Amino acid sequence: LRGLYNITLKSIGAAMKRNPDVRLDEVLDYGERIPGPGFFFMDSP
Repeated sequence: LRGLYNITLKSIGAAMKRNPDVRLDEVLDYGERIPGPGFFFMDSP
């Protein structure tokens, strides 16, 4: 549990550091290929 908690905090921190003017381009399913450059969120298990 401790390791997963740290990964979650790291991911949240990285998302909060992004420039607010950069918009989310697409939400991807787990394992789906990224179609090209952009800012994506992958829904993972």
